[in-house]
Amino acid sequence: MGCEFTKESLFQVRNEIAVTELIKELKIPHHKEGANLIFNCPVCGQANTGVLVRKNLCRCFNCQRNFNTIDLVLLLTERGFKESVQYLIDYKRKLQAIKRASGEEKPKEVDSAKTVAMIIKAQEEIRRNGV
Repeated sequence: MGCEFTKESLFQVRNEIAVTELIKELKIPHHKEGANLIFNCPVCGQANTGVLVRKNLCRCFNCQRNFNTIDLVLLLTERGFKESVQYLIDYKRKLQAIKRASGEEKPKEVDSAKTVAMIIKAQEEIRRNGV
């Protein structure tokens, strides 16, 4: 049985969901130390895990493990891999809906003229080839 997720969808849930927002969504107890967000490691339990914002990763400086968004959902919830990825896809949709509703994100405009031209071209190609 093949994987149900594309490389692109996995990349998106790993990189387009801010790990800091996911920590809040999962209600992971955390605190700030200066500019750093600190919480207990989901593996070793030590309060020595910080967020590497520019890499969108968490790093436990005790057990030396890195965690992306998928890892956090896997380790902190009772979900398997597929369920964790689906949770993140749904969470991303929820964030997008909130942004659209608040006016922060505008839906992409469709170039109607370009779309019509593509349809006409495809219809002409079908007629020429007798498909």
